[in-house]
Amino acid sequence: ENDWDAICNNITEKTFAAGSTIVEEDDEGHASIYLVREGIVEITSRNKKFKGTYKKGSYFGEDQLAHNIKKDGPFVSKYTISATVEDCKIGVLSVEDVRGVV
Repeated sequence: ENDWDAICNNITEKTFAAGSTIVEEDDEGHASIYLVREGIVEITSRNKKFKGTYKKGSYFGEDQLAHNIKKDGPFVSKYTISATVEDCKIGVLSVEDVRGVV
């Protein structure tokens, strides 16, 4: 098994109901990359200012994942990310999963 196979095998699929929050702004958590497999997610910042959407094939969180790959401890999200009018299936790969491979 090569490194890419090992990383792909660590992706966990999660389903988020329409209108639910995937990541909340200012929440502490562990860095992850999110891969949109189905549905549309919306990104907002403080005061619910609209920042954009991600659709199937898009991803987000890569900057936090890259920044935290060699650092322990939580990160603080800069945005709120929510499922929009339909359920979303998201592949999630955490920094801990990547650290185990690289």
